[in-house]
Amino acid sequence: MPRLTVNGKDVEVPEGTRLIDACGAAGHMPPHFCYHPGLKPDGNCRMCMVEVEGMRGLVASCTVPAADGMVVSTETPAVLDARRGVMEFMLLHHPLDCPVCDKAGECILQNHAFDHGPGQSRYDEDKIIAPKRDLGETIALWPERCIRCRRCLRFLDDITGTSELGFVDRGDRTDIDIFPGIAIDNPMSLNIVDICPVGALISKDFLFQARVWNLKGAHTLCAACSRGCNVLAEAYEGKVVRFRPRLNEAVNGHWMCDRGRLSHGYMSDPRRPRTPLRREDARSFNVTVTEAVEVIKVSLDSAEPAAVAGLVTPWLTCEELALVGRLFRDVLKSQRLAALETAPGEAWISQSGFRISADRNPNRRGLEEVLDLSPDPDAVGKLAEDIEAGSVKVLWVFGGIPEADYPEGLVAVASRLDLLIVQDLAPSTLMDRAHLVLPAAAFPEKEGTFVNDDGRVQRLRPVVTPPLPGGDLGILAAVLRALGDTPPGDGSAPAVFDGLGDVFTAFQGLRFEDLGESGLLLQGAAPVHHR
Repeated sequence: MPRLTVNGKDVEVPEGTRLIDACGAAGHMPPHFCYHPGLKPDGNCRMCMVEVEGMRGLVASCTVPAADGMVVSTETPAVLDARRGVMEFMLLHHPLDCPVCDKAGECILQNHAFDHGPGQSRYDEDKIIAPKRDLGETIALWPERCIRCRRCLRFLDDITGTSELGFVDRGDRTDIDIFPGIAIDNPMSLNIVDICPVGALISKDFLFQARVWNLKGAHTLCAACSRGCNVLAEAYEGKVVRFRPRLNEAVNGHWMCDRGRLSHGYMSDPRRPRTPLRREDARSFNVTVTEAVEVIKVSLDSAEPAAVAGLVTPWLTCEELALVGRLFRDVLKSQRLAALETAPGEAWISQSGFRISADRNPNRRGLEEVLDLSPDPDAVGKLAEDIEAGSVKVLWVFGGIPEADYPEGLVAVASRLDLLIVQDLAPSTLMDRAHLVLPAAAFPEKEGTFVNDDGRVQRLRPVVTPPLPGGDLGILAAVLRALGDTPPGDGSAPAVFDGLGDVFTAFQGLRFEDLGESGLLLQGAAPVHHR
């Protein structure tokens, strides 16, 4: 491992480490624009220049590998003068858009102008002004803000392999643009908005939604497919407004897909149930959680075990699935559990190896491990037949799929049930027939775990509060207590998860507090690394 000295501090780094990262490891990361750890180095912005003893002149630290014995300086007069010069060129034509720019507050140019830029401009000529334009259905371009760092071009060339963008013109008229008739529409396109160091590339979905310093964020997961990409979910005034990728080299690297990024709209749907609703004697009226739990308790107490059934989905957390299993199999002594899934989509693998799974169910592996159950249309069909025959009298539907599509056969016989409980996110034909409607929590409202398709257990953290206190897990724990059972610990996600290892071999040795930011593999699961 190369050992070098940065500003008088010795540091040891892995072979092949770029000098810029070696400086960062020593606590002296050079300022930069074009460099990004998920992209190949380019060295075109010249902002990361440093002095290395024995090398002639200044060097771009992002293009030079760290070598044993290097002595590096990042704060010499020559380096500081070079930075001021680069910043002056960067700001020549850059507009004063900060008050209206979506990037304000997380703009690299803004930060570097404050830390390294000149105090005033010597440029007296007219700035170049270019009209805004669309680059596709989801991305807009403010050309005069662009600093030509080529991050977006390199992403589309090297990561997606779709190469929709290119440079046009020369000199101070250089611009980025799409090729004629080819819009940016690949499944990972919005990542170029994240990596743009300024406000040149803007997501139309987030445009003017909030100032970034007013956002509340939480490290959680994407639920758009079974990969379980790590994301930062951000909310403004209790509404989720943005998902961005969070680094996990074992799962998604630095990136996420557009489908997952834009998957939060249903959470603010005005039709979404927010309070428990009871239907009785052709009347509909709101009830409290306590009243809803009492209705469930009375019905479950009076029903025969074989007459009680549950329908779950792979959108429930491992902890929710564990309490469902405890309720039906241990307390009610019922084995009537079936599972419903989201229809598969289209798989996609980028040029760099980023994978979008065709499986649109975020916790299929968790469902299989915790309940030993897989989604089965035949089992759901058999459940509908038993309802029609009168052998099933009570059905509790644990939904959570944003766009649930319940089988027509099940909907048709729902009126024959003595009690139909639908715990879901969105109105449906089945919910219209429910005797009791319970608002379900969406994944950015949950604490718990999903298991991705590699067998990696990862944490969900809430960024906004669910409609009901404690969410789906809280309702299940309350019903268990009403029936005389005691949920593990205090019934919270950490307590329930820590008890999984006592029951299920795959979870042995795993503790909730040890999952951290990157998750842990189930026992026996083979590690799969992001390429």
